[in-house]
Amino acid sequence: AGLLDFVLGVFGKDSTLTGRTYLWEQGWEAAQQAPILGVGYAGYWVQGFAEAERLWNEFYITTRSGFHFHNTYIEALVELGYVGATLISLIVVRTLWGHISALIFRTWQAESVILAGVMVLLFIRSFVEVETLNPYIMGSFLLYYSYFKLVRVPVARPWWTAANLPEPETARG
Repeated sequence: AGLLDFVLGVFGKDSTLTGRTYLWEQGWEAAQQAPILGVGYAGYWVQGFAEAERLWNEFYITTRSGFHFHNTYIEALVELGYVGATLISLIVVRTLWGHISALIFRTWQAESVILAGVMVLLFIRSFVEVETLNPYIMGSFLLYYSYFKLVRVPVARPWWTAANLPEPETARG
C-alpha cells in the first residue's frame, strides 16, 4: 500500500482515487434501491433528491449539478438498472470487439485503426468517468458513431432490373 500511495501521490491522487471508491460504494448501494430499471435516465443527480444533495454536500459541490459516480457502469446501474447497464455494456464491448477484430481479421484501414483506438480509450475511461451516457458530449457521439460504422448497409438494387422485365411479345403473323 505504501508504494501505491506514493505512485498515486506523484499524480496528485490518493488511494481512493480522489473519492471515487467512496462514490462507487454509494452508487452500488443506490443501485440496489431500484435494481431492474433504475431510478430513471438522469433521475439521480437532481436538485431536491436527498441522496444527491447529501453527496453534493459531502464533496463540496456547491453548484449541485454536473456530478456523477465516476464509473459508467455504476452510473448506468443507478439510472437504468441492470437492464440499461447490460445494454450499455453490450454496446461498448460489441463496438470495441468489432473494431479490434476488423484490425486483426480484415485489411487495415485508417478508419479501423482510429475507431479501434477511440474505443480502447472509451473502454478504459469508462471505469473512472461517465462519457457515454450523457447527450451532447463527445464520448457519446464517438461511441455511437463507432457502433454504427460497424453496420454493413446492403446495396440497394432496383426491383425493375432487366432480369425482372417481361419479354416483349412478338407479333404473330
